[in-house]
Amino acid sequence: MKRILSVLAATTAAMGALLTPASAAGQPVAPKVTVAADADGETRAWAAANPQEAVAQATECGGNYNTLVYIDGDLPGDVNGDDGSMAAYAGGGLLCVIFKNETPGNANYMFLQACPGTSASSACGTDDGYYSKFAGPLYISQGTRGCWTASYKMKTEAEDRYLINGKRSYSC
Repeated sequence: MKRILSVLAATTAAMGALLTPASAAGQPVAPKVTVAADADGETRAWAAANPQEAVAQATECGGNYNTLVYIDGDLPGDVNGDDGSMAAYAGGGLLCVIFKNETPGNANYMFLQACPGTSASSACGTDDGYYSKFAGPLYISQGTRGCWTASYKMKTEAEDRYLINGKRSYSC
């Protein structure tokens, strides 16, 4: 419920409804995802190799988020090196951040905090709980190219150990 209220408040206050445009048949239309002109090589390569995944994640962010700014598959603190990734999409002067669970099987405990700048403040967004796909989306108001920081954790319930526990700043 906390996640729903947080997303609803950010969406309503910052940009109004984030609805995917409807087609003539009344079905949602998947956004066309573009890659930001100044995106790094990893982001460009991932988008080229995974166009359906890029659209799926953008759809989770909402119809206004159709520019992939970052993909980070090499998260500091990822013990196995392949358990999760971070993606950020730009739209309406905000970033939409998703922390993806890339482990097979059941849901894992996930924590994501995204903040403008390099430290926590009241402008941060936070999501935590047990998720099989991703934590987020979180919306932060740092524009499309500003400095932002993500803190993230993921652990299995069965082993009660962190698969990922890290923090990274982007464009700072």
